[in-house]
Amino acid sequence: MAFKIFYFLFSKSFLSVEEVMKFAFESGFCKRNSGKITAPDFLLHFCFQSLKGTVSYNDLAAKIESQTGVNASRQAYHQRMGNECDAFFQSILETVMFSKHQTEDVQKLIKVKQFKRILVQDSTVIRLPLRLFEQFSGVKNAHTSVCNARIQGIYDLISQKFIAFSIDSYSKNDVSVTLDIPVEPGDLVLRDRGYFTVQAMDELKSQGADSIFRYKHKTAFFDIENNEEINLLKYLKENGSIDTMILAGSKEKHKVRIIAAPVSEEIANVRRMKAKKSQNPRTPLRNILN
Repeated sequence: MAFKIFYFLFSKSFLSVEEVMKFAFESGFCKRNSGKITAPDFLLHFCFQSLKGTVSYNDLAAKIESQTGVNASRQAYHQRMGNECDAFFQSILETVMFSKHQTEDVQKLIKVKQFKRILVQDSTVIRLPLRLFEQFSGVKNAHTSVCNARIQGIYDLISQKFIAFSIDSYSKNDVSVTLDIPVEPGDLVLRDRGYFTVQAMDELKSQGADSIFRYKHKTAFFDIENNEEINLLKYLKENGSIDTMILAGSKEKHKVRIIAAPVSEEIANVRRMKAKKSQNPRTPLRNILN
């Protein structure tokens, strides 16, 4: 039954039972076929338990036994949580990422072979037990305390591999690590607005790498010829799009290329819905591409 559920959940990401077993042996997570703890069962139930919060070895052992009949101790699961387990989960995540990026636009970009690597960096925040608050920080006020950690990941679209992971305190935000990415000449770096600084663009360029950042609200832009400040919203309302070299930054100005074009009504509606749910006053306009 577990195999059937597993196949239903992961087949759309090109993850068959055979593929999972291959990753398990390649990573060293499994060393023989006769072991009590099978990789598909472990992966499936670990993911399910993670959705409920922090996974305990007791809960994991009990859940797998109740669903599969496999009786393994909590110590047995603890012993599997080593570097081999990290490598196993990373292989799974790489396959899922690959399945999500098989779009025509991405494939065209890869086939051009203009870049050595196309590095996508982003982060996510996970909740941890409150006892770890001193190590990872989080959110604390007079009424409640929440412990969070921030996970950073860097994925190469060309090799379909992760090149870096880090688990940091919640207070170490994206902009604080914007210069920490290990780039090489010929790389293209793709980042969200949280990493945006004009200094980071210059630093990446000095290392032989190109970069694309999403627009960060209230960034100051200036005309490259007369140094007059550009009202981006007004410009886009009048012209519909923009693709030109400008100066960015209020104190130290840097020469960058800015590109903005209309999005589809479908995408615009999704952004409006998300902004409304988050009570964000900066409702996305139809003619602005962040």
